[in-house]
Amino acid sequence: MKDTSNIYIYNAKAVTETEVIESAIVLIKDGVIAHIGQAMDIDSLPADILALDAEGSYLVPGFIDLHVHGGAGADFMDDDPLAAARVCRFHVKHGTTGLLMTTRTVPAEVASAAVERLGQYVQQPDPYGAVPLGIHLEGPFLNEQFKGAQNADDLLPPSVDWAERWIRLSGETLRLCTLAPELEGADVLISWLAEQGVIVSAGHCGPNHDEMKRAIDRGVRHITHCFNGMRGFTHREPGMLAALLMDDRVAAELIMDTIHVHPASGQLLFHNKGTAGTVLITDASRATGMPDGEYPGPAGRKLTVKSGIVRLPTGELAGSTLTMNRAVGNAVQHMGLSLVEAVCIASLTPARKLGIDNRTGSLVPGKSADLVMLDSKFDVRLTLLGGRIVYQSESSGFGLQLPS
Repeated sequence: MKDTSNIYIYNAKAVTETEVIESAIVLIKDGVIAHIGQAMDIDSLPADILALDAEGSYLVPGFIDLHVHGGAGADFMDDDPLAAARVCRFHVKHGTTGLLMTTRTVPAEVASAAVERLGQYVQQPDPYGAVPLGIHLEGPFLNEQFKGAQNADDLLPPSVDWAERWIRLSGETLRLCTLAPELEGADVLISWLAEQGVIVSAGHCGPNHDEMKRAIDRGVRHITHCFNGMRGFTHREPGMLAALLMDDRVAAELIMDTIHVHPASGQLLFHNKGTAGTVLITDASRATGMPDGEYPGPAGRKLTVKSGIVRLPTGELAGSTLTMNRAVGNAVQHMGLSLVEAVCIASLTPARKLGIDNRTGSLVPGKSADLVMLDSKFDVRLTLLGGRIVYQSESSGFGLQLPS
């Protein structure tokens, strides 16, 4: 029997932080990347090692999605102990090896139950799903004028008391909080969250230019789905957009499905923020991976999916059906990024935001073997978590025995 704790991948195109290594060899030992290169001493390999021919496929670091709500018909807010595992198993099939489980605006007590449930899932996750790296609290401290698909009835003013309660209920797993920095009380909350080590993100908001600059000085370091659910730019009132584009302390999320954001707008963001400040996300809804039709939405409203576009009955966009492998493909095909750049803003940059880039996010010896094999169409052939093969596509040809 082959030893699946040690894996030898050959004939791959390995995408590192700086280049694509053709005809690459990657050796995994005990869940860690042990070697990357174009040659090694084959005689030194154990006889029972699992050898996989990549057949020219790309080998990339696993993607890290900082903003994802659901998939495969499930949502992280579902009062169902199996929902989180279902979402994580779905996204691992599309190259996501780590994610932040993202909430939405609901009644405060419902939010309390949700963050407690999700915090427990962080402690005991499904071993064959994307790793839950914590919770992204999207709401309820949002501006009603820019609420998008968030429920206005459940919005709250910024509150340290509520934030402190949710951090405690989550088991200290709250990693990112989206709020509107222009609201009364936001200054205090931004400073407090930053002191707790929570990434503070401006989203569903409309601060003017000066308000945004002050918020950044107080601790805002992230922008939630840039260009969506936020004040726009004009030459007389540049608003938050000019402030975030010109400040290197701030990174910005990008939903590159070509629906939420035109590729030219994505290019503008990347031109200003580069790989260090651009983060690909999905904002995926429960309808991701599902056929067109109607699905349960927030506050009892229906989500209507047509041609893969998710909308509320009012016509507003309500999340996406995007997956991370498609986001990377779109960044290459529609934004003109190199594969190295696109992979970086889907893997290494979010890992750096979370402070885990010392152990994951790029193909570097010594890092965890969180890896994805992509074909030329950006379809996922294989996903590994810590060197464990957790997904193989039916067309991969590897024929490995994996749990159902």
